[in-house]
Amino acid sequence: STGANANSNQTATTTASAAGGFVWPVEGRNTNQALIPTAKAPTNAGGWSCRASFKAHSLAVTHLALHPRKPIAASCSDDGTWRLSSLPQGELVMSGQGHKDWVAGISMHPKATMVATASGDKTVKLWDFASNECRHTLKGHTEGVWCVDFHDTGDILASGGLDHSIRVWDAELGRCRQSLRGHVDAVNSLAWIFGTNTLVSGAGDKTVSIWDARANYCVQTFYGHHSAVSGIAVPPAGDVIASCDTEGQVILWDIRMLEPRLNFACGPHPMNSVAFDRSGQLIAAASDDHTIRILSVADGKQAVLRGHEDAVQHAMFDPLTNGFLVSCGSDATVRYWS
Repeated sequence: STGANANSNQTATTTASAAGGFVWPVEGRNTNQALIPTAKAPTNAGGWSCRASFKAHSLAVTHLALHPRKPIAASCSDDGTWRLSSLPQGELVMSGQGHKDWVAGISMHPKATMVATASGDKTVKLWDFASNECRHTLKGHTEGVWCVDFHDTGDILASGGLDHSIRVWDAELGRCRQSLRGHVDAVNSLAWIFGTNTLVSGAGDKTVSIWDARANYCVQTFYGHHSAVSGIAVPPAGDVIASCDTEGQVILWDIRMLEPRLNFACGPHPMNSVAFDRSGQLIAAASDDHTIRILSVADGKQAVLRGHEDAVQHAMFDPLTNGFLVSCGSDATVRYWS
């Protein structure tokens, strides 16, 4: 059955939430519609083509993050490194190494002062751009870390991993503020809902969960995927969730109605990630079949972008202009589409 359950048996444990003068971000900032960064959907994204491609790493490029104001992409890789590249041609701006294993997740601070990386060495590292150094190494996960996402204030970030847990960290001091437990398989993807302390997670246990990170409990769990949830995304308006799974299913969930609104069959190959454009009307879904699907929320239509020579791991729209798409994949490239 497809649906939601608010009375799940998920529990959470608090760690040092009052320590060191830490203050949670103010709730309800998303009630001011003017603060929500929206834009018109690009009219022809389904017809975009690959304008540039560059080899960013020596192994698979696993995830991307885009600079909020400049055409710069942050990427991370199975080769254990991260880098900043200018777009569209991919000139090296900065790079970092220090992880002892693969890097599967990367997130850009909203003020573009640093990136966070999530690694198979069980750590999250915060890399400061001004000093080009690792500012903090966040230790707490007991297995590899798959995903990381900065809160829109930049004050906190969340990470999820193979140990089935989600951790919320104080970005300034590098301390763990919460440990959210309830998933019974790897946490594969995380996204904050803009203007709130609400976090969404997708996991290998086939579920999508909504968490009140401050109060430390699972508000809602969505059931409907028949295989591991590999990616989740939330648009700026924060009214829906998109999730994808390893059978190629993409589901759009209505947060207020607590039910699925749309279902896209993109299989049989696994979908590796989903991302909204700024308008929330388009979803870029990265597929193991070497393609990117552009999914229309308005009419349920699919378009296909071809160009990668191996599995596409991640694709995302430019957060500033909504005018181009960047993708990365197992072919070790980053590609620019417009």
